[in-house]
Order: sequence, then structure tokens, then C-alpha cells
Amino acid sequence: NIDTDFYLMGFYPAMFGPPKNKCSSRNKWDECWKSECFLTLLREWGCATNNSCEINFARNVHQVRNPMNTLESLIVKYCAGDGLDGTVAEPFLRYASALFPHHNFYADSCIESTGTFMVMYLESMVEARRRGDIDAFYRIETSTACDVAEKAGLTELNTTVYAPNHVRVGHLCDMDNWTSPAQLRVEQKLNNINKFELRLAWNELRGGMHGSRRKDGDRTLEGRVRNLFAVFGYDEHMIPLEYKP
Repeated sequence: NIDTDFYLMGFYPAMFGPPKNKCSSRNKWDECWKSECFLTLLREWGCATNNSCEINFARNVHQVRNPMNTLESLIVKYCAGDGLDGTVAEPFLRYASALFPHHNFYADSCIESTGTFMVMYLESMVEARRRGDIDAFYRIETSTACDVAEKAGLTELNTTVYAPNHVRVGHLCDMDNWTSPAQLRVEQKLNNINKFELRLAWNELRGGMHGSRRKDGDRTLEGRVRNLFAVFGYDEHMIPLEYKP
């Protein structure tokens, strides 16, 4: 149902602030929330490029995750039916097509559709960083809260929007305060999406695999994902070329 696609995709108008239309929180989705969603889109789309966002930050920081792990989670969540050979959920296809209308996601296999979307999204984030719209990125697997705070400018008074935060962050991230939990990496103990331990190898991104209609051995998607590994500082050798049965 198109009216509940927002729930499947993880976006909702209330994420951007209190509803201007004073929509009731008792209703997850109705005509009021539809209108609110449209207004939010008009207000927020592209606002970072001209500093017109309702909430502005001194620095914009991009959180990244191992691209192959991201793709595995997308496949588990949005590929319906026969696992890697399944079909892509319709809400995902509509969402991906809306963000990147120049690509025909409907012609792709499950891995290619979700993989191409992920690649296009992350490549657009890399380009935004090159333009200066994004100031930095951090790897979620290796970063502490203090690492993030430093990249976000919260350890410097001139880039802290709310001054009291500078004092608090300074205390939590003081190197002498070695017991501070903010200086510890957050260990992921449970993956709520990829519960079945799906693991992809590089060769599974190639043409001809898992329902792909691309030329056998085509490495377009594989090459773009490997490039993201390099750009974000991940070791591509962490992923095997193939898994032996």
C-alpha cells in the first residue's frame, strides 16, 4: 500500500520536527500527514546547498558503514521471496526511482537494484563532500562518540552552535577522563536486519549471478563498490572473491 511505504522506507515527516499542520500523532498516516510530508519535502530538499534548512549546523558529517554490510542488510530487508534470487519489494523500487530517476531499477536483479541504489547514494555523498556540503565522514565500526564530536566541531567553541555543549563535550572527551564511555567504541551486538547472517562475496555482484540480466561476468557494480571501499578507507580484502561451498 503506497500510503504505508513511508513506514517501510524509514522516512516520516515527524523526523524533521513538529508538524506544521498539527497532525495527530494518533494517526500514523492520513491526509494531514500526506500534506505534511509534501511540505517537508519542499522545505528540506536541497536546503543544505543554500543554507536554508530549518535546522542548520556548523558542520555536516556523514556516517558510513562497510558498503558490503550495508548491501547485505538492504537485500535481507527488501528482496522478497527466494533470497538472493528474489524480487525487489515495490516500495523500494519506487523510492529508488524517485531519488535516481535516470536509472531503471525495475530492469535489475535484486542484488543489482539494491546495490546500484546504495552505490549511487554513497557516490552522491562523496560528491557532496568534494563540493564542501559535507565536511567529513566517519566509519561507524571504528569511531567513538568523541571521534564524531570532534569531526562535528563540538570540541571547538567557534563551531559549537550551543555553547554549553562545548563544555560538556570537553569534559567527556578529555583524554585524562579515560573512564568516559564517550571514548569507547560502541560494539554492535545485534543486527536487527541481517539476522540470517547473509554474507556476500565479490563474485556475487557480477553479471549473470542471481538473476542478473547483465552480461556474464560484468563487473560494473563490483567495481563501483570496490571504489567505495577505497574512498571510505575499508579493506576490500576483508571480502572474499567467492565463498566455497
